[in-house]
Amino acid sequence: MLALCLCLNQSNPQQMSCPLSGDLMKISEKIAKAVRIVTAPPVFIGLLLIGCIAQKGGAFASPGLFAAVFFLQVLTPALAYPAQKILPRFKDQGRGGQRRLAFIFTAVGYTLSLACALIFHAGEDLLFITVTYFAAALLLAVINKFSKVHASGHACSAIGTMACMIKFFGCALIAPCAVVAAATMWASLKLGRHTAPEFILGAVTGIAAFCVSLIII
Repeated sequence: MLALCLCLNQSNPQQMSCPLSGDLMKISEKIAKAVRIVTAPPVFIGLLLIGCIAQKGGAFASPGLFAAVFFLQVLTPALAYPAQKILPRFKDQGRGGQRRLAFIFTAVGYTLSLACALIFHAGEDLLFITVTYFAAALLLAVINKFSKVHASGHACSAIGTMACMIKFFGCALIAPCAVVAAATMWASLKLGRHTAPEFILGAVTGIAAFCVSLIII
Protein backbone atom coordinates (compact mmCIF):
# COMPACT_ATOMS: atom_id res chain seq x y z
CA MET A 1 0.00 0.00 0.00
CA LEU A 2 2.74 2.45 0.99
CA ALA A 3 4.79 1.55 -2.10
CA LEU A 4 1.74 2.13 -4.31
CA CYS A 5 1.18 5.53 -2.73
CA LEU A 6 4.80 6.47 -3.34
CA CYS A 7 4.59 5.47 -6.97
CA LEU A 8 1.40 7.47 -7.47
CA ASN A 9 2.93 10.47 -5.74
CA GLN A 10 5.94 10.37 -8.06
CA SER A 11 3.76 10.17 -11.15
CA ASN A 12 1.44 13.01 -10.12
CA PRO A 13 2.64 14.59 -6.85
CA GLN A 14 0.27 17.55 -6.95
CA GLN A 15 -2.89 15.46 -7.09
CA MET A 16 -2.06 12.33 -5.15
CA SER A 17 -1.04 11.89 -1.50
CA CYS A 18 -0.59 8.88 0.73
CA PRO A 19 -3.04 8.83 3.63
CA LEU A 20 -1.16 5.92 5.21
CA SER A 21 2.04 7.94 5.40
CA GLY A 22 0.20 10.82 7.04
CA ASP A 23 -1.45 8.47 9.53
CA LEU A 24 1.92 6.97 10.46
CA MET A 25 3.32 10.43 11.08
CA LYS A 26 0.40 11.31 13.36
CA ILE A 27 0.73 8.04 15.26
CA SER A 28 4.47 8.51 15.77
CA GLU A 29 3.89 12.05 17.07
CA LYS A 30 1.25 10.80 19.51
CA ILE A 31 3.65 8.11 20.74
CA ALA A 32 6.41 10.70 21.14
CA LYS A 33 4.10 12.96 23.16
CA ALA A 34 3.08 10.04 25.36
CA VAL A 35 6.74 9.19 26.03
CA ARG A 36 7.45 12.81 26.94
CA ILE A 37 4.52 12.87 29.37
CA VAL A 38 5.44 9.59 31.06
CA THR A 39 9.08 10.66 31.47
CA ALA A 40 8.29 14.24 32.53
CA PRO A 41 10.14 15.11 35.77
CA PRO A 42 7.06 15.25 38.06
CA VAL A 43 5.76 11.91 36.77
CA PHE A 44 9.07 10.06 36.85
CA ILE A 45 10.11 11.42 40.25
CA GLY A 46 6.68 10.56 41.62
CA LEU A 47 7.10 6.97 40.45
CA LEU A 48 10.52 6.80 42.12
CA LEU A 49 9.22 8.11 45.45
CA ILE A 50 6.14 5.89 45.42
CA GLY A 51 8.27 2.86 44.56
CA CYS A 52 10.65 3.58 47.43
CA ILE A 53 7.92 4.08 50.03
CA ALA A 54 6.10 0.96 48.80
CA GLN A 55 9.28 -1.11 49.08
CA LYS A 56 10.70 0.25 52.33
CA GLY A 57 7.77 1.85 54.12
CA GLY A 58 8.65 3.76 57.27
CA ALA A 59 12.34 2.97 56.80
CA PHE A 60 12.28 5.26 53.77
CA ALA A 61 10.40 8.18 55.34
CA SER A 62 7.74 9.04 57.87
CA PRO A 63 4.30 9.79 56.36
CA GLY A 64 4.64 13.51 57.04
CA LEU A 65 8.12 13.83 55.56
CA PHE A 66 7.17 11.72 52.55
CA ALA A 67 4.14 13.94 51.91
CA ALA A 68 6.26 17.09 52.17
CA VAL A 69 8.95 15.82 49.81
CA PHE A 70 6.36 14.48 47.38
CA PHE A 71 4.61 17.85 47.29
CA LEU A 72 7.85 19.78 46.82
CA GLN A 73 9.47 17.51 44.24
CA VAL A 74 6.43 16.35 42.29
CA LEU A 75 3.54 18.78 42.66
CA THR A 76 5.44 22.05 42.99
CA PRO A 77 7.22 21.75 39.60
CA ALA A 78 3.94 20.71 37.98
CA LEU A 79 2.26 23.89 39.27
CA ALA A 80 4.47 25.94 36.97
CA TYR A 81 2.34 25.04 33.94
CA PRO A 82 -1.01 26.41 35.19
CA ALA A 83 0.84 29.27 36.90
CA GLN A 84 2.19 30.45 33.54
CA LYS A 85 -1.34 31.25 32.42
CA ILE A 86 -1.93 33.72 35.25
CA LEU A 87 1.51 35.29 35.81
CA PRO A 88 1.79 38.41 33.61
CA ARG A 89 5.56 38.13 33.21
CA PHE A 90 5.40 34.62 31.74
CA LYS A 91 1.99 34.06 30.14
CA ASP A 92 2.89 35.73 26.83
CA GLN A 93 6.34 34.17 26.50
CA GLY A 94 5.19 30.86 25.03
CA ARG A 95 7.33 27.76 25.34
CA GLY A 96 10.40 29.72 26.49
CA GLY A 97 8.51 31.33 29.34
CA GLN A 98 7.06 27.97 30.31
CA ARG A 99 10.53 26.44 30.55
CA ARG A 100 11.92 29.31 32.62
CA LEU A 101 9.00 29.26 35.04
CA ALA A 102 9.17 25.46 35.33
CA PHE A 103 12.85 25.70 36.22
CA ILE A 104 12.12 28.31 38.91
CA PHE A 105 9.39 26.19 40.48
CA THR A 106 11.58 23.10 40.22
CA ALA A 107 14.60 24.79 41.82
CA VAL A 108 12.47 26.09 44.70
CA GLY A 109 10.82 22.69 45.23
CA TYR A 110 14.11 20.77 45.15
CA THR A 111 15.81 23.22 47.51
CA LEU A 112 12.99 23.09 50.05
CA SER A 113 12.77 19.29 49.82
CA LEU A 114 16.47 19.01 50.63
CA ALA A 115 15.98 21.40 53.54
CA CYS A 116 13.14 19.24 54.86
CA ALA A 117 15.26 16.11 54.53
CA LEU A 118 18.09 17.70 56.50
CA ILE A 119 15.93 19.35 59.17
CA PHE A 120 13.85 16.25 59.86
CA HIS A 121 16.77 13.81 59.66
CA ALA A 122 15.66 11.83 56.62
CA GLY A 123 17.00 8.34 56.06
CA GLU A 124 19.91 7.75 53.73
CA ASP A 125 17.79 6.83 50.69
CA LEU A 126 15.51 9.87 50.84
CA LEU A 127 18.48 12.12 51.52
CA PHE A 128 20.22 10.61 48.49
CA ILE A 129 17.23 11.46 46.30
CA THR A 130 16.87 15.04 47.54
CA VAL A 131 20.62 15.70 47.17
CA THR A 132 20.57 14.28 43.64
CA TYR A 133 17.78 16.57 42.43
CA PHE A 134 19.18 19.62 44.20
CA ALA A 135 22.57 18.96 42.58
CA ALA A 136 20.85 18.48 39.21
CA ALA A 137 19.09 21.84 39.45
CA LEU A 138 22.30 23.56 40.53
CA LEU A 139 24.36 22.00 37.75
CA LEU A 140 21.72 22.84 35.13
CA ALA A 141 21.66 26.46 36.27
CA VAL A 142 25.44 26.76 36.00
CA ILE A 143 25.73 24.91 32.68
CA ASN A 144 22.91 26.82 31.00
CA LYS A 145 24.34 30.10 32.26
CA PHE A 146 27.74 29.61 30.69
CA SER A 147 27.34 26.99 27.96
CA LYS A 148 26.31 27.73 24.40
CA VAL A 149 24.44 24.43 24.40
CA HIS A 150 21.27 24.49 26.50
CA ALA A 151 21.21 21.30 28.59
CA SER A 152 17.83 19.55 28.56
CA GLY A 153 16.18 19.58 31.98
CA HIS A 154 13.89 16.78 30.82
CA ALA A 155 16.85 14.57 29.94
CA CYS A 156 18.66 15.47 33.16
CA SER A 157 15.70 14.47 35.31
CA ALA A 158 14.82 11.35 33.33
CA ILE A 159 18.33 9.92 33.24
CA GLY A 160 19.07 10.90 36.84
CA THR A 161 15.83 9.30 38.00
CA MET A 162 16.58 6.09 36.13
CA ALA A 163 20.02 5.97 37.74
CA CYS A 164 18.32 6.24 41.15
CA MET A 165 15.84 3.52 40.19
CA ILE A 166 18.67 1.16 39.28
CA LYS A 167 20.43 1.93 42.57
CA PHE A 168 17.35 1.34 44.72
CA PHE A 169 15.57 -1.44 42.82
CA GLY A 170 18.41 -3.44 41.28
CA CYS A 171 20.44 -3.98 38.15
CA ALA A 172 17.54 -5.80 36.48
CA LEU A 173 16.28 -2.34 35.53
CA ILE A 174 19.35 -1.48 33.46
CA ALA A 175 17.99 -2.87 30.19
CA PRO A 176 14.45 -1.40 30.56
CA CYS A 177 15.92 1.95 31.57
CA ALA A 178 18.20 1.93 28.53
CA VAL A 179 15.15 1.41 26.31
CA VAL A 180 13.25 4.20 28.06
CA ALA A 181 16.26 6.52 27.76
CA ALA A 182 16.50 5.86 24.02
CA ALA A 183 12.74 6.37 23.62
CA THR A 184 12.93 9.65 25.57
CA MET A 185 15.69 10.96 23.32
CA TRP A 186 13.78 9.90 20.20
CA ALA A 187 10.62 11.61 21.45
CA SER A 188 12.47 14.83 22.24
CA LEU A 189 14.08 14.93 18.80
CA LYS A 190 10.88 13.88 17.05
CA LEU A 191 8.89 16.73 18.59
CA GLY A 192 11.70 19.23 18.20
CA ARG A 193 11.89 19.89 21.94
CA HIS A 194 15.66 19.50 22.01
CA THR A 195 18.61 18.89 19.71
CA ALA A 196 20.80 15.82 20.19
CA PRO A 197 23.61 17.83 21.88
CA GLU A 198 21.09 19.44 24.26
CA PHE A 199 19.63 16.08 25.23
CA ILE A 200 23.04 14.43 25.67
CA LEU A 201 24.34 17.33 27.79
CA GLY A 202 21.21 17.10 29.95
CA ALA A 203 21.66 13.35 30.36
CA VAL A 204 25.31 13.78 31.35
CA THR A 205 24.22 16.42 33.88
CA GLY A 206 21.75 13.98 35.42
CA ILE A 207 24.46 11.33 35.76
CA ALA A 208 26.82 13.92 37.26
CA ALA A 209 24.20 14.87 39.88
CA PHE A 210 23.76 11.19 40.72
CA CYS A 211 27.51 10.81 41.13
CA VAL A 212 27.58 13.84 43.47
CA SER A 213 25.16 11.99 45.76
CA LEU A 214 27.26 8.82 45.57
CA ILE A 215 30.23 10.82 46.79
CA ILE A 216 28.45 12.81 49.50
CA ILE A 217 25.97 10.31 50.95
